[in-house]
Amino acid sequence: MIELPSHIEERIAAISARTGISEGDITKDYEELFSDPNIQSDEQFSSDEDRHTYAIGVLWTRFVLRPPVQEYDIIPAGYSSV
Repeated sequence: MIELPSHIEERIAAISARTGISEGDITKDYEELFSDPNIQSDEQFSSDEDRHTYAIGVLWTRFVLRPPVQEYDIIPAGYSSV
């Protein structure tokens, strides 16, 4: 387990609060993403802080910005036939 900066822990808590997904599951996904060899070896990241920022941004996009996954019934009003 990696040591998470406090601002990353706060973002994980915010993601959990907004989505209802447990912090443990989000932290596990975060650690897998942060430890990915492609992220660790990518030259665009000059420090671990850049990697942390990228990884939490990916998770924010993955969990918070995704469309709702609930199914809705749409009933058209005023439509008869074509």
